[in-house]
Amino acid sequence: MDPTACFRRMAEAFELNDWNEVGEAAEDLKQWLRNGGSAPDQLQTCGAFAVPAAVAICEQMTRLGE
Repeated sequence: MDPTACFRRMAEAFELNDWNEVGEAAEDLKQWLRNGGSAPDQLQTCGAFAVPAAVAICEQMTRLGE
């Protein structure tokens, strides 16, 4: 999976208020990260905090559609 494309997909869905797609992209990315995948490029400047930051963002994005 391409975490950068998935993060972009989540952000674009957010802009369109497409909460189902936001949730799906967030879950996809969160699963990727929890299985040892790398963080998206958008968060690489966070260094060692990139993966935890990405997981936190995904968790918040998932809650928005509830």
